[in-house]
Amino acid sequence: MTHSPITIVASIFYLTARCHDIHLLMFVCMFLGQYRPALEASRKLRRLITREAVALQDRPKLAMTCEGYYSMHMHVLVRFGRWHDILAEPLPAEPELYRVTTAMHHYARGIAYASLKRIAEVEEERKKFHEAVRRLPAGRRLLSNDAQDVLGVGKNA
Repeated sequence: MTHSPITIVASIFYLTARCHDIHLLMFVCMFLGQYRPALEASRKLRRLITREAVALQDRPKLAMTCEGYYSMHMHVLVRFGRWHDILAEPLPAEPELYRVTTAMHHYARGIAYASLKRIAEVEEERKKFHEAVRRLPAGRRLLSNDAQDVLGVGKNA
């Protein structure tokens, strides 16, 4: 069954509304120190956000919003010090499509390696993180903020 472009955009707009609520739940759980519910919320975001939503060419703001929510999984792992889980997490298969997620992934890996006192790997991830941030196009958003500003927090880490 083929859907019209209007139907697809409407369903993705509804998807972003759902993701907003799940994202809030994830952060409330993180603030309360509830690892399992926070992790499940981040996994639910990843299940809901399809490649199709992230790759929307004619609706770049919706695509950026979807990818921003997709990238949040790494926040949960960092918040709860899940260093080995971070290192086991695979990088996005399409880094040119998942640009923010890729940068976030390298940031989390750098924090994990630093926490494990694996300094050589920290330096390698730092380089990869800076390169991923440099590859972000001007105007790239991470939810309601400029991605460069948000990821700038990790530039001095």
